[in-house]
Amino acid sequence: MARKFLAVPIAILLMTAIACGSETAEPVVVEPSPTAVQPPPTIAPSPTATPIPSPTAIPTPQPTATPVSTATPMPTPIPTPTLPQVLKALNESVVQVLTSAGQGSGVIIDQLGYVLTANHVVGAEATVTVIHQDGTEEKAVVLGRDDVRDLAILRISGGSHLRAAPLGNIADVEVGDRVMAVGYTPFNEATTTTIGSVSEFLPHETEGFAYLQTDNTFYAGQSGGPVITGKGLVIGIVSRSPNTTAALVTLGWAIAMDDDTRALILRMETGEVNLFSGLPGYGHSYRNPAPVNHPVRVLGRYFDGSPIAHDITILQVIRGETAWEQIQEAYQFNSPAQPGTEYLLIQVRMDYSSGPEGQTDWIHQLDFGLLSTQGHAYGIPWWLTPPEPFLTAQLYPGSTITGWTAWQIAIEDTNPMLIFGLDSFYRSKAYFSTASTEEEEAVPEA
Repeated sequence: MARKFLAVPIAILLMTAIACGSETAEPVVVEPSPTAVQPPPTIAPSPTATPIPSPTAIPTPQPTATPVSTATPMPTPIPTPTLPQVLKALNESVVQVLTSAGQGSGVIIDQLGYVLTANHVVGAEATVTVIHQDGTEEKAVVLGRDDVRDLAILRISGGSHLRAAPLGNIADVEVGDRVMAVGYTPFNEATTTTIGSVSEFLPHETEGFAYLQTDNTFYAGQSGGPVITGKGLVIGIVSRSPNTTAALVTLGWAIAMDDDTRALILRMETGEVNLFSGLPGYGHSYRNPAPVNHPVRVLGRYFDGSPIAHDITILQVIRGETAWEQIQEAYQFNSPAQPGTEYLLIQVRMDYSSGPEGQTDWIHQLDFGLLSTQGHAYGIPWWLTPPEPFLTAQLYPGSTITGWTAWQIAIEDTNPMLIFGLDSFYRSKAYFSTASTEEEEAVPEA
């Protein structure tokens, strides 16, 4: 309330003061303060753009060539010849060999005129006839022979016209490799080729060389011919088959072309042509057969490859009328020998010295062959009932059999040779003379 009353006198005083001063008062003109002229803002000079130098084009350096090593030029591979090419070239090297006892094959191994064949093809003959692929015939001299290996060397006219077959080595051949056997047969004027594969290498325990066993089909007349690889290399010479009386067989073997055989051939080419084995002892060579009552140890292999040994002895040799009388006593319906021939009985003792325990070895006349003095094989007279005991038995190691073998031979053949293992692919060979003891004693010593 007090604040209200104080405010009134203060208001009156203020009004009186204003009325007294208004007589001469000039209106006060309030000059507006001059507006300060602001200098235009100094525009900061635009900074001079520092000239950016145009980039100088830097020349692109030429790339340094990375030195490339110069590849050593590879020799141009020699194309593998086709089978027809191989056979065409080889056929010119294969020849037919004719003897008085039959025919076989051979292969030219040197342009000097050397021909390699099987020893049983030429037999005991000093000269044979050779027929070339073009039908040309010429005489060949039997320079040398290896009775154990069944190899022989012939010599014909040499010259650049001859094509020599290259020799290989069984060291470069494996079981299962494809091989071919080439030779002449009685059924064809041209060569016959059979294809098969290597089935086994059969070592020869005594002489230290190997046979090459194949499943080729071998025809009569291919003996002495070459067994070749797909490259045309001669790795063997056809020697024997399990049954030489058959027209063909699907198992046979060849004399392997190993280092030893190649060495013999090389020596032959330098003038050493005598290939006789020179093995000591009777019965181990065609040139040194065992006489009657002389035992021969024969080493071989069982069917599973186990080593076996036999001791074989010829006990008796009977021929002519005496043999026929004994044959008649054995069976009265036996037929007499054919004209110009006579019967030969050979009594053999077989000792099965050693072999795989518990395994039997079947011994039979079929394990033997009989060769004439001219080298051809005599057949077994199947129509004949031989004297007892006949040579056939199942032997255990340590057992023995004594039995007869029966043959029909030419009357004029004074000393045919009995050979154990002749037609067997797993037996080693042994050679026996069939001359009587009296005949051998009558021959003067050299």
